[in-house]
Amino acid sequence: MTDYFLSISSGTGENEDVEPYEHAYGGLLIIRGSLRVNGHDVIDSNAALLRKGDTFELAAESQWVRFDFSKDAPIEPVQIGTKIILPLSTGASDVLLRMDEVEFPPGAVAYRHVHPGDGIRFLIEGQLQLIADHHEEVATPGHAWFEAANSPVRAEASPDHTTTRFVRFMILPPACLGKATINILDEDEAKLPRQQATRRHFDEIVHLDLG
Repeated sequence: MTDYFLSISSGTGENEDVEPYEHAYGGLLIIRGSLRVNGHDVIDSNAALLRKGDTFELAAESQWVRFDFSKDAPIEPVQIGTKIILPLSTGASDVLLRMDEVEFPPGAVAYRHVHPGDGIRFLIEGQLQLIADHHEEVATPGHAWFEAANSPVRAEASPDHTTTRFVRFMILPPACLGKATINILDEDEAKLPRQQATRRHFDEIVHLDLG
């Protein structure tokens, strides 16, 4: 088993120096502003999969959130709402990296469910109540949280916000490529109409160095 570390950071403004990306892989979402990767404008989406050695440029006044996936633990803790730097024991050489956004209308519910991979979420707008088996929390914009693989959770969007939206970065089994991973645990709830909408930014199988 090899530990890979998953971390998250967020901020505003442009990057001062254009230097090679140092982590194995990452996901970068521009909430506001523009993005160039390896000298090319990102125009089809407001997010990109980053690989070690890539360069990226953020326009002035950009608002962004970035997920980093690396064999090396960050030198300094990343503080964002709550500290999230997690070692993930990875025994497979190939994994699926997925970054997507989930949007809820007012009062919508993601019924008690699980996903087959670990991941970090970041709330962009609105308010979301998260109900796990052993704890509850309320996420507001800028709040990040971790959901472990196969860990049940229910998510309830505030009825007082026009839109509630979060972005997530997940490490999944390769067999999940192109497939929805949500598994509603209650049979009756699984038959109800899905209220939330998902926009997928990237879904790519990558090879990990387990040496």
